[in-house]
Amino acid sequence: MKKRLNQLLHIVLGTLTVLFFIALTLLIVNLSNQLKARPFDNYIMYIGAILSCVFIFLFKKKKTYFITGITISMLFIMLNFLINIFRHKHSTFFSNHSTVWNSNKHNTTIPFYSSESGHLFLKAKIGNETKYIGFDTGAELCGFNENYNNSKKTTIISLTDSQNKTKNIRIQKLDKLTFKNIDFEKVDYISMNKDIWENECGIFFNQDSIAGVLGNNIINSFIWDFDMLNKTVKISEEIELQNISKFEIIPLLKSGKKSWSINIKVNGNRKRINLDTGFNGTLTIKDSIILQENYKYKIGHSNSIGLFSFENCYKKKDSSEITKKTQKGKRQIFADLKISNINFKNVLIEDTSNSNLIGVPLIWEYERVILDFLNGKMYLFNKNHSKSAKSISNISNKAREEFVKKNCTQDCS
Repeated sequence: MKKRLNQLLHIVLGTLTVLFFIALTLLIVNLSNQLKARPFDNYIMYIGAILSCVFIFLFKKKKTYFITGITISMLFIMLNFLINIFRHKHSTFFSNHSTVWNSNKHNTTIPFYSSESGHLFLKAKIGNETKYIGFDTGAELCGFNENYNNSKKTTIISLTDSQNKTKNIRIQKLDKLTFKNIDFEKVDYISMNKDIWENECGIFFNQDSIAGVLGNNIINSFIWDFDMLNKTVKISEEIELQNISKFEIIPLLKSGKKSWSINIKVNGNRKRINLDTGFNGTLTIKDSIILQENYKYKIGHSNSIGLFSFENCYKKKDSSEITKKTQKGKRQIFADLKISNINFKNVLIEDTSNSNLIGVPLIWEYERVILDFLNGKMYLFNKNHSKSAKSISNISNKAREEFVKKNCTQDCS
């Protein structure tokens, strides 16, 4: 009886040892990178399991403990391996469209339109129709109006929008999408409900010239060179930096299946946030920031309405009425922001939010921005001094002036 209890104890200890080293690795990554890492991220699982094997090997004379620990470690490694195979298949499944260049140089320059909110819409053709398509690095897949649906066989996936609403969505194939000298054929896309255009709460209400959004299943295959002054973007497969000596380089880091993130500092604290050009806010973070000055913060709502906002539209005046209700409790404050060697003072930030996002105002901060998704780099050229640009500085300065004026009125009266 005592022998069996001893064996059982060693089995439990062997299992707990593996779990301890995986949890320890996860904790170290969280503390060093200030991000919410997942246990099944490649390196965390492998490193944790390998460290546990090294530790357990020191007690190889304890056969039950040794065999249990090594077996559990191998099972975790195999499980992680299988999960990553599945992830890879899922991430490439919707990227099997055909790309046809109608130019020997393999590049093309097209105009883009900017909305009042600062969002970027690229001029394109769907079939023979001229349309505008939102450039959205926060979208895993392209999304187009359901009026373009013609596929008999469809795949259904679960999709969560920027407001954490989840819905099952059908994946369709678009016959042809054209940006001047480049054609995409059989493009996988999310079928977007027509209420998004027809309902007052939809994100594209009464904007028939907009066909949908361009997602990362297209975006990630190219280099996007944005001229923010002349409102053009060059799409290419090779970067051009001739006769240019001064620019900032921001590393673009893989995030999830197809998305991208960057490292920043908020009041000196390191954070990793997603680059989402479909979001027109300056910055949102999940954490609560310790304020450097004593003031009454503003309760606000996200500038990202969400793909499924139309579903809550009944008897609402507009989309802001919905987001103000659903985003209750999120505060808008001012903090210092550092991206690589770039410092911003008193940036308008929404903390205690649903997600870590930096939006399109970062793009508007500069006269030229190159998003090189082939090599994982973002190039920033020359600060944009236009007062009308929807940039981080302009948005934050305006909000700061309003805040100071309001607080002075209250305190000075």
